[in-house]
Amino acid sequence: MIPRPVKDTRGHLRVDVSLETSICSSSVRRVSAELVDISATGCRVATPIYLIDDCHLSVTIPGFSPFGAKVRWCRNSALGLEFTRPLHPSVVDHVARMGKRVSA
Repeated sequence: MIPRPVKDTRGHLRVDVSLETSICSSSVRRVSAELVDISATGCRVATPIYLIDDCHLSVTIPGFSPFGAKVRWCRNSALGLEFTRPLHPSVVDHVARMGKRVSA
């Protein structure tokens, strides 16, 4: 099954994924997280930690150098992150293929 693209309120295509990743910041050492969706400008990760809005951190996706990001929201064991620099569309496509969800 191909990941379902979803248009977010900012007009960028979001793709549902399920991919192990990690996040870290100056106040939080590296912790595991699940990448839940991704777009060129940000992503959502599921994680048990709580970070305040505007906190800067790094997101590490297997096979890529860490991406800088800022916390935009935190709720229900998830973080909404905005990338410091938008990702190239080919990077988003590659990550989507790596983490495509398989329906049962």
